[in-house]
Amino acid sequence: MSREQTLLDATQRQLLVRIPVAAKMISVSRAKAHAMAASGQLPGAIRLGGSVRVSVDALRDWIQQQVGTLPVRK
Repeated sequence: MSREQTLLDATQRQLLVRIPVAAKMISVSRAKAHAMAASGQLPGAIRLGGSVRVSVDALRDWIQQQVGTLPVRK
């Protein structure tokens, strides 16, 4: 099993994940995910002390909404 698959499997059991895992879930770089969290564009991002965590449920809901807004290709 690849490291990436192990990380994604772990999200099945976690309520909150770190930015690098959230970045993999939405296929963006860590830097982009950090920037999205800082600007409020990454749903479910919360600050816990000095670190940022992302709600897996909020991120999944957001992904589903984004998929629903994609134009249909002909």
